[in-house]
Amino acid sequence: MTHHLARGEYKYSGKSVPVEVRTRLDEIIEDEGLECADRFRFTPVDDNEGMHQFELVKDSGCCGSFERIIEDSTGRKWLIGCNYGH
Repeated sequence: MTHHLARGEYKYSGKSVPVEVRTRLDEIIEDEGLECADRFRFTPVDDNEGMHQFELVKDSGCCGSFERIIEDSTGRKWLIGCNYGH
């Protein structure tokens, strides 16, 4: 299962997000049992513009919101998240 960031022109979407980061969000959604997940979002925590875009995507969703900080294989920290439920 592969998810993509909400449609739009965002800095961290599609191929600009490492596969391992996108895959980790998929795994967390499954592990946590988050139903009706959407508004998938990703940004390195050290990128101010990305963090702003992350919040815009989050705020455009409804119902529950989930975020978590993870580390990729290079040691870079990413904030990942989604909205869920309806």
